[in-house]
Amino acid sequence: MSQGIVIVEKDIRLMPYNPDSKIYYRPLEAALRWCNLSEHEEHILTEAAKSPAFQPWSCFAKWPCLQVNNEKILDAIHNGELRYGCMGTTVTAGSCVESHYLTVRHTDLKNWMSDYYPDQKPSFLFDAIERKTHSRITLSAFQVIKAEHDSLLRKIESQCAECQFKNSTIADISLESGIISGASRVPSERSEKTNLNIIGSLLNLLLGKSPSGIPYSNFETQTAVISSLLAHHTGRLGITQRTLERKFAAARQSLGAGRTPLPPIR
Repeated sequence: MSQGIVIVEKDIRLMPYNPDSKIYYRPLEAALRWCNLSEHEEHILTEAAKSPAFQPWSCFAKWPCLQVNNEKILDAIHNGELRYGCMGTTVTAGSCVESHYLTVRHTDLKNWMSDYYPDQKPSFLFDAIERKTHSRITLSAFQVIKAEHDSLLRKIESQCAECQFKNSTIADISLESGIISGASRVPSERSEKTNLNIIGSLLNLLLGKSPSGIPYSNFETQTAVISSLLAHHTGRLGITQRTLERKFAAARQSLGAGRTPLPPIR
């Protein structure tokens, strides 16, 4: 039994500890942490206690950032963007809470900052990994990228399906009609190489990522691409799992001989 206690204590010691983090904060406490003024917290709160509105006016003059961030938090509360409470207990929006007892929970503050200030990751809210993996892409920029991505994806899917259909149709007509001579039924080596390079390039784009790491499409694997083609174009000539797998393998091999690397098959 004592062994179990030792293991628990060891695990607790290994857990990361952030002295600036709390379950909930008064807006001023959150603002001073946001401004990296934790070492002046006692002085700031002492000055704030002298004001009926819990506002340290002398500290605001000394540290303009403190006033700006404090007003941002209060504005978010006033406009219903940030949930608030009384001494850590969340209250219904619109409830009146005295300034000295007004608080915001850690989780609510973190979510609010992620939504409205994604370019900022103060250490009292976000751990080291979260700060390192943060992207500085704004919401509006992301929406533009997303719209362009969706448009490109639709074009790629359409072109890929059309290319597959045309190649399969031509091959099937040539084999079934009996009009075209045996030599002309088989596409030339140059034509076949061209088609495979086109297919391979489209497949590479579907499964690839931009230089910034954003996927060009929602497809993560070649199997997912084949499943989508089968779901949307089942019954069409050449659109079978075996044919698609064979064509994609040949396309990857053809394009792999060039300079453009292909994502691994998954």
